[in-house]
Amino acid sequence: MRKRDHRRKKIVTLEQARCLASPARTELLDALGMVGEGSAHDLACITGLSVNTIHYHLDKLSEAGLVRKAGTRPTATKGEGLFRLRYERMGFDLTDKSTEYCEAKSKAIRQSLNLAQKESDLSLFSDHGMDGARHLRVSLKLSRKDLGELRSRLVEVAEWARSRHDDECEPVSITALTVLKAP
Repeated sequence: MRKRDHRRKKIVTLEQARCLASPARTELLDALGMVGEGSAHDLACITGLSVNTIHYHLDKLSEAGLVRKAGTRPTATKGEGLFRLRYERMGFDLTDKSTEYCEAKSKAIRQSLNLAQKESDLSLFSDHGMDGARHLRVSLKLSRKDLGELRSRLVEVAEWARSRHDDECEPVSITALTVLKAP
């Protein structure tokens, strides 16, 4: 089995950014990130989407090169396809300033933030109540060097959290957005 490189980062193309602008696809990528590998039935149980919808969006994500088939699992009638993320870390091309790319990037980021909002709302009304969600927002001034350091440390936190995964763990979502504010 090939060991995954958690540091490997995929720079998202225009077509991939457009693909990420779908709420269902954002949710599927999030679910695959949590379980590591899953079938359309597994992902339907996690997301609440229909199996047909899952298959449609997995095909689109596969075509875009964001997920890959990881094998099959035997079932009573036939094999069930398993899928996994192609990349654990993705980022946008910061040098591409084209209108098309910036619009697709903005929509993809918005979908990720919408999913975080949805998860936060669900957590607040779950059995966990206020213990289920924590919110931290900080506005401050940083040099570009310190901003780079902050982003590196956020990646370290994500890698640390991924390394703690086992079957006894609770599902957790972390959303971090660093933005340079317009003057």
